[in-house]
Amino acid sequence: MDFNDKLRQATEKTGSIACMGLDPVLENVPAKYPQFKFRVEAFM
Repeated sequence: MDFNDKLRQATEKTGSIACMGLDPVLENVPAKYPQFKFRVEAFM
């Protein structure tokens, strides 16, 4: 089973393609946004 098959299976199971486990390097996250949530979203 390749990545696409695993993603498809997980999507069918959860109803979402969201993946967790992202560990951004905080020094690389843009600082121009005051709230951390928006900083991470801009980084993505």
